[in-house]
Amino acid sequence: MERIKKALERARELRPEQADSPLKKMREAASRTEPVQSDQMSANVAKVQPDTSSAPPPESPVLKPEQVAALVEPVARSPLPSESVQSGASGTARESVDAPERDKFVKRPKGSASHQKSAVASKIEYTQTRSVEISADLLESNRVIAGIKDHPQSDLFRVLRTKILHRMRVDKINSLAITSPTKGAGKSMVAANLAVSLAMEANQTVILVDLDLRKPAISRYFGFDAQQGVSDYLLEGAELPGLLFQPGIDRLVILPAGNPVPQSSELLSTPRMAHLVEDITNRYATRIVVFDLPPLLHLDDALIFLPQVKSSLLVVEEGVNTPAEVEQSLMLLEKSNMLGTVYNKARLTRQLPY
Repeated sequence: MERIKKALERARELRPEQADSPLKKMREAASRTEPVQSDQMSANVAKVQPDTSSAPPPESPVLKPEQVAALVEPVARSPLPSESVQSGASGTARESVDAPERDKFVKRPKGSASHQKSAVASKIEYTQTRSVEISADLLESNRVIAGIKDHPQSDLFRVLRTKILHRMRVDKINSLAITSPTKGAGKSMVAANLAVSLAMEANQTVILVDLDLRKPAISRYFGFDAQQGVSDYLLEGAELPGLLFQPGIDRLVILPAGNPVPQSSELLSTPRMAHLVEDITNRYATRIVVFDLPPLLHLDDALIFLPQVKSSLLVVEEGVNTPAEVEQSLMLLEKSNMLGTVYNKARLTRQLPY
């Protein structure tokens, strides 16, 4: 956190800021935020202060660069997740996931984990969408723990969910893009857990879309091999209903990326892609769409696609992403209604049971 703050201060001296610059507001928020450490996962999340005054442009909920300090962060790497999540106190939430932290997870007897059901029945019957029952034990081993009953880390995602939903409802937006400066920061892990947590709230349905077309990861977190997905929709003209699947979690549907494609940025800028976004974001008034995008500084995919989304969330990896990378990413997201930053894989943590 200190390195990032110093980088932002240096940038301020070198470049004049606009009065309402997101970077300026984020620095002001960060200066008032005391990092909180927590549980057995290396998580660190700083507190977000939602803005209830005026609704920003087409964007999303809780974590806005303009009134955010830092957010929750579970980490996940391209292969399979080996990370952990944690929470904070005093209005500050922090989370992260780290491979070395794998053994710190609370171990339960096999078969003991169970999906948490929301207080209100979903009453949704899927007629065209494939249903795939995925065990809670498999999800837990893949670090998708937001929907597992009594898991010590699931509350972290509820905090993140509540903040995001507040901003989304105030701003009247329903789409969120999740990205990171570089690979390995845990953006897909955050996207998967946040989508599950959002679906646990009975007032909306959720669709999680994997748009990391070169290195898809979402289907692996949910424990299945997707043979078709967005790439087949764009290249082969596949019909959308045949590509969706329902992982046995109420009100959650997943649209996988499909087989990896090399020229992904060109596909994301096609009229058919624009039609897909229009369809899934506007078909149902109570639907929230979460997009898992590629890293900002590796490819141009995220930059090409972001104008089609209402808000964004940045996942930063502690000890890996440099202050310069973070600042560059914040600048690239300035016009994307960035809701906040997930500071992931924090090394110093302490357990703060409630």
